[in-house]
Amino acid sequence: MTKAVREDVQTPAQEALRLMEQQLDAIQKGMNVLRAQIRAVLTSQDHGPGDLPDSDATETEQEKRELLPKDQQKLLMILKTRFATESKSRPKDINFSNVQKALEAKPELFWSLYQMETTGGEPDIVSVEGNEYIFEDRSAESPSGRRRQNAYEAEKHSEDFGAPIMSEAEYRAMQKTGNYDRGTWSWVKSPKKMLDSGRALRGNRCAGGVDVLQGDAGFRINSGGWRGVLRVPKA
Repeated sequence: MTKAVREDVQTPAQEALRLMEQQLDAIQKGMNVLRAQIRAVLTSQDHGPGDLPDSDATETEQEKRELLPKDQQKLLMILKTRFATESKSRPKDINFSNVQKALEAKPELFWSLYQMETTGGEPDIVSVEGNEYIFEDRSAESPSGRRRQNAYEAEKHSEDFGAPIMSEAEYRAMQKTGNYDRGTWSWVKSPKKMLDSGRALRGNRCAGGVDVLQGDAGFRINSGGWRGVLRVPKA
């Protein structure tokens, strides 16, 4: 006669597995609590002058594509400091208070500038064209947070930022104001037909001047990234 097996009796292996699952569940709950505590600290603490919150602290802001007022002010402090100290090639008649008013009238553009800043672009107001202030990534080398992207990824990334990749004319104009991309290179806006053919433009400064050449659009390298341009309508 076959003996019935009691379903409520567990083998030693099953009991060990049950205990491990309980421990893992407890660890996961503890991690969730810790993440919540870290986020609370990051969003409530007083960052130093010019410091911007990290990406974890701005998850909601990124979803909404906008910055909280306090973070807008911190970004403005960075931009104002850069405006005051890096003005060799900037038109002298640009007043930063007017630029600030223009940004405050279009608060969604703070988000784009935040993306440019936190990925190493060091955006700066460089000119006025018609009724728009022009911000460009002016880091000495291609922005460190946007490296190792092929041309197609760079195009998509720039669309997400709301800051198109520099055109060849913009790139060459930038190089006239300083020595950029001496140890790196940056993708340059390429015609759709060229991209469709698998080619793309990229620029850098070399011993002989400035090169803007065609290359493999699918190429990725640690020393290659992209620079963006943001247009801010006057208020």
